[in-house]
Amino acid sequence: MNAELVVNYTPVNLEEFVQQFIGNVVVALVDTLKDTGKAGNIKLSINGDDVNITADDNTIEMKTFVADFVKNAVIGMVSSLKGVDQIDSLEINIIR
Repeated sequence: MNAELVVNYTPVNLEEFVQQFIGNVVVALVDTLKDTGKAGNIKLSINGDDVNITADDNTIEMKTFVADFVKNAVIGMVSSLKGVDQIDSLEINIIR
């Protein structure tokens, strides 16, 4: 699995362990959403309060509670990374 992270439009270099950890968490979140199946490519983006997920080029619709849950989980995880301060926007791309 390959995971790429961009925070505030700046790519973040990830060690392999962190890349795998973030990738596994995002995959688990997406795989549990209704009608997503086992997506090969996932793009998760957060910009302010907007949370968007595409799985194999299909947009995943989420209720507000689910979008907030995903946003808080991902921002909590990413904000603990070295060199990441304030997060205004982020994008995670996963290829598996």
